[in-house]
Amino acid sequence: MPATGCGGAIALIDDDLGVRRGLSRLLRSAAFTVVTFESAEAFLEAAAGGLQPACIVVDVHLSGMSGLELQDYLRTMGITWPAIFISARQEALPPERVDCAGTIALLTKPVSEVALVSTLGRLGRSRATVEDRSASVD
Repeated sequence: MPATGCGGAIALIDDDLGVRRGLSRLLRSAAFTVVTFESAEAFLEAAAGGLQPACIVVDVHLSGMSGLELQDYLRTMGITWPAIFISARQEALPPERVDCAGTIALLTKPVSEVALVSTLGRLGRSRATVEDRSASVD
């Protein structure tokens, strides 16, 4: 399994440079592979160029296209990368969005290292279980 524990690079999308740098350092120190973006639009440009992240960590309230709008857009394109939303406000995500396909968690800023790393670890374990089941069916 790749170093991320969740099967590939983590796309970190936040318009706050300090948050991007801090979370990127944190994840890299925990042996995750991270690609950072300052906007949803910049992320979509990279995805159009072939980026296939294992999961996205995205701020709910981005300048331009929001994190929620990004997830909606990806879903209309048939893409359901797992998403961990981050926000300075706990109520930033309506309850129905927390339960929606692809949403893994909502973490409140400042993001706890333990919460983020353990959420990504759980994602990696659940994906490995699905892959193991697929392999045993063949």
